[in-house]
Amino acid sequence: SVAECQDRAYFHLFVSYSNWLDNTRYCFTCPVVYEFFNSLLVDLSSNLYARMMTDKQPIRSGDPMDIKHIYTLMPYSDLFITDKAMSAFLKSKEYDKKYNTQVCYIGDNDQMKDFFQNL
Repeated sequence: SVAECQDRAYFHLFVSYSNWLDNTRYCFTCPVVYEFFNSLLVDLSSNLYARMMTDKQPIRSGDPMDIKHIYTLMPYSDLFITDKAMSAFLKSKEYDKKYNTQVCYIGDNDQMKDFFQNL
């Protein structure tokens, strides 16, 4: 049911965030660095999970993993390829500009071609 999916999504967010904090708490000795990485996780993941929970589309089993890939990889990528709906969402929230990442969807062959030709 939708309620069960929502409960699992909230649980996944909590566990992911808790595990991330536990695993990184001792890795970052500088509080400024720690807060920077913590803010990346909270900003991206909270917006993405909120979108998933409020979207009219049904929650799919792979959505939490897609979100994890986005908030883990996108801030450090020059090119991030995703599906069309997520590409539009990330651009509407200007995450492409915030992280200086070209965001495109899997079928946007021209943008991918331009990216690799300009390397």
